[in-house]
Amino acid sequence: MTEFVVPPALEPGDRVAIVAPGSNRATDYPHVYELGLQRLREILIGMGERGLLERFAGVLVGRAKARSPFEDLGSEARAEYRERQRETVVEVVGEYNPDAPVVLDVDFGHTAPVVPVPVGGRVEIDPERERIVLGD
Repeated sequence: MTEFVVPPALEPGDRVAIVAPGSNRATDYPHVYELGLQRLREILIGMGERGLLERFAGVLVGRAKARSPFEDLGSEARAEYRERQRETVVEVVGEYNPDAPVVLDVDFGHTAPVVPVPVGGRVEIDPERERIVLGD
């Protein structure tokens, strides 16, 4: 049986990062594309309804790769997937925490190059200077 570890409680204003779920096969099958976007929306709404999104000082979103090693449906399909993913995150986070800066297309997650983001590390988001600082 798996034992689940409960993370420490968050305090208002804690800095956290969210990696948006993505699929490098999303453009292979249109239904997977739509299901991926719907699932992302459900995850974020679930976080919002549980009061998590309002506690975040900011949100980082990894750039969706949206590419398949089996078939390339073209740059337009990949661009559309990425744009709809961005719109979904901004819309839902804005509904639950309109003051939180949302930084899109950060090079971590399912993309290349990948910037390592230390688990448990601190993140500073400076929207005015369009700068992200990863630290201890």
